[in-house]
Amino acid sequence: MLRLALRGRARPMLITDAMPPAAGGRATFTLAGHTITARGDACVRPDGTLAGTALTMAAAVRNAVGLLEMPLAAALQAASRTPAAFLGLTDRLGRLAPGYRADLVAFDPDTVGVEPMERVFDLPGGADRLIVHSRGIEHVWVNGTAIRTDGKDVDDARPGVLMRGGTP
Repeated sequence: MLRLALRGRARPMLITDAMPPAAGGRATFTLAGHTITARGDACVRPDGTLAGTALTMAAAVRNAVGLLEMPLAAALQAASRTPAAFLGLTDRLGRLAPGYRADLVAFDPDTVGVEPMERVFDLPGGADRLIVHSRGIEHVWVNGTAIRTDGKDVDDARPGVLMRGGTP
C-alpha cells in the first residue's frame, strides 16, 4: 500500500520517535512511570500497548530504499527537506544553498548505524552527557564546520548548541 501511495503525488516524510534502545541503550527503560520494553523495532508497555519505536533515522532511510523501492535521493529528501518544510523551516534548513545551514553527512548506506551509548563527563563543572557513536559515517559537517573526517571525530569541533530542556 505504501509503494502504491508513493506513486501518486504523495510527499512522504520520514520521522522517528526513537527511544533509548535505538541508541544502543537498554532494552527496558522507564517512561512516564511505565516500564517500556523494546521488542524488535517497537517499544511497548507490559500490556502490549505501543509506546514508541527503536527505529533510527538511518534505518528509516534504509527501509524506504529497501522495502519501498524509493530512490536513495528521494528517501534522503523525505528525511530532511520534507520535514523542514512541514515545520516551516525551509528558509534555513533542508537544502544546500547560500544562507542555509550546511549540515551534511557522508555515509555508507550499507553499514550506517549506531553503537551503544556512552556517558562522558566533559561538560563544564564535570557534568555528564550521553554520546552515541556511529558506524558507517565517514564525514559530518555542522553549519559548515567539519566535525567528523575519515570516520573519526574532529577534536574540539563543537559548532552545535548544547540544549537542556529544549532550550539552548
